[in-house]
Amino acid sequence: MDNIDFRNAYSYYIRNFSNFEGRINRRVFWLVTIWNVLLLFVFIMIGFLMNDMKGDTMPIVMGCFFELLTFVPNFSLVTRRYHDIGLSGGWFLLTNFLPFILLNLHMIIFRIIGFALVITAIYLACKKSKIKNNKYRIE
Repeated sequence: MDNIDFRNAYSYYIRNFSNFEGRINRRVFWLVTIWNVLLLFVFIMIGFLMNDMKGDTMPIVMGCFFELLTFVPNFSLVTRRYHDIGLSGGWFLLTNFLPFILLNLHMIIFRIIGFALVITAIYLACKKSKIKNNKYRIE
């Protein structure tokens, strides 16, 4: 899976959208993440094009629609990425879901903690797998 391209990485992501077992390497994770950011941008642009028909909130609605559409596949993707570095999928809640809540609260300490958790999530996603054999899969 080290020499996978964009198309094959996204195809793998779609085929395994509900697979929470096993591992996934950094390359596949970041290729899928780049695709998802590009697709999110397309959905938001479609929202701007539809803006005349539905008011000013259509880009936000389209962005939220895409995020809801990809929530389970992204949860699966991040879980398998965390398995690759030896962590459980429960870390998703701490590093990806909790910051979403904390960053929307109005107390500065919650925003600082939320920002620190976002930085932690990025660090964990970038971390190279040093564990060949772990409890999630033996290679």
